[in-house]
Amino acid sequence: MATLSRKTIGTAMRAIELWSRATIEQWLYEMDVPNRFAVGDSKMKLLLNVFKSLEQMGQQDLILRLILDAATRLPDDRQAKLQAALIRDGYVVADGQVAIDVPVAEEDRSALELLVERNEFFLDQSTLTHHLKETTALFRQEKWDSAIGHARNFVEQLLSDIAGSIAAARSEKPDLSRPVLIRKYLEHAGFFDKAEREKLADGVYAFFSEEGSHPGISSQSAARVCMHVLWAFGYYVLEKFEDWRASNDL
Repeated sequence: MATLSRKTIGTAMRAIELWSRATIEQWLYEMDVPNRFAVGDSKMKLLLNVFKSLEQMGQQDLILRLILDAATRLPDDRQAKLQAALIRDGYVVADGQVAIDVPVAEEDRSALELLVERNEFFLDQSTLTHHLKETTALFRQEKWDSAIGHARNFVEQLLSDIAGSIAAARSEKPDLSRPVLIRKYLEHAGFFDKAEREKLADGVYAFFSEEGSHPGISSQSAARVCMHVLWAFGYYVLEKFEDWRASNDL
């Protein structure tokens, strides 16, 4: 599940602080925040007391509810900044609404890492895990192009490792010096069929290789799409690889 960072909470507090004190107090009352938390000489002190107190009490659900509700009440410029922070933390914004970005939940990332670990004898586990972690870390740091680059590197390494394993099992020595040759060999060896290679593997790699410059969507949105594709494609390929290993008694 996505987790709100203190940086995002701080962004929300700075936006909410521009409301009048009466509006803030009424809003906190309507959102069922205990009155004993809503104290402070200044509006920022009041907000800081509220969020720190809720954090100390483990009231993450209420903190999340406050942030998501605030995001719907802000002017466009402040709303855009808060929504960008929420996306960085693993939430999705659609039609002005904010919700937990379920497809990139922590359990999905853990499942992919587990598959990598389970096949460590055939894969470069340390390199693959590094690229997975860097993709997430750089996305949270708003380094969109770098996050996409690590996603591409993960796919390159994964397909290269699998192609090498298949070639060794078939006693073949194909030219695997370039990503396109790796993908073609995986089709030649029967790991991918023609449609999978052309429409899926080639398509994923092509999207990642554009370094985030996709017409009609922002760099942040492109990076978010790449993260979704990375988890789904990586899991799909690793499941296929395990099936291939089982079929070949490896």
